[in-house]
Amino acid sequence: MSNVVSLSTSAKAKAAAKKALTKGQSNAKTAKASVREQKTAANIKRAINVKAKQQARLSAPSLWARCRAIAAGDWRAGTLLYRIAYLWETTPNKMTLPGGSREYLALTQADWCSSTGLEPSELKNYAVPRLKKYASHIVQFAPHGRGAGKQTWVHFDETAFRAALDEAGYELKVAVNEGLPLYP
Repeated sequence: MSNVVSLSTSAKAKAAAKKALTKGQSNAKTAKASVREQKTAANIKRAINVKAKQQARLSAPSLWARCRAIAAGDWRAGTLLYRIAYLWETTPNKMTLPGGSREYLALTQADWCSSTGLEPSELKNYAVPRLKKYASHIVQFAPHGRGAGKQTWVHFDETAFRAALDEAGYELKVAVNEGLPLYP
């Protein structure tokens, strides 16, 4: 080992420091931590990563918020889209038109209103037109029947919905981080 530069002035202290360095019992900055200390540090780092992931998940925009963003910020259209996505996922037997291969959800206007919590005028004048305008790639509406039994059939494209959710979630997160308004 080369000469030891020591802050102590006595030769005895210099010799003790040199002996400690050659044995590997140094407290120098380059010395390795013990195995126990390394495991403790790894556990702390793992706990910090878990907390960071949990915080990112908790602060992520909710499904309803992303549905609202897809519907250009209209809460009524976002609520209808949210409900359509839920019903599509949980309804095992969907309707099909005779001779057709596309699946549909079919409910009367009153059923759509009670399902979403919207008034008939909100559904007819705001939610459906906004979804037709801003989310036509995700949902398509088709009225069938006449009179009181008239139903609104809805086709839902899950793949387009998932892609739009990813994009809307990213845009909302960026808007919040930049301090921008969430909805126009």
